[in-house]
Amino acid sequence: MDAQNFNLSDAGFVEHLRDFGQLHVAGAPGSRRWQFTQDGKGRDEFMADPYFQRSIVYLGKRYTYTAKEMETHWQIMCKAREILAREWTRYVEEESTG
Repeated sequence: MDAQNFNLSDAGFVEHLRDFGQLHVAGAPGSRRWQFTQDGKGRDEFMADPYFQRSIVYLGKRYTYTAKEMETHWQIMCKAREILAREWTRYVEEESTG
């Protein structure tokens, strides 16, 4: 998916996402996920990015994501980009009709 399919730096678009309950798919504004979502980087870059591979502590033990979990997370990222592209089209159409 191209980064040109939507523009998270457009304040009107961000407000549109908020109004329609879709802002969460991009992550927190300004976060690493937000930037990665906008940049349109691919699967290999996602899988190698330490931000997305970070482990968590669960029941007192350090937990690291498995390859399968990372693949699932990548699919979620792809779906988020699809949603953002669809909402961008909707936003642009609404803006053009006033």
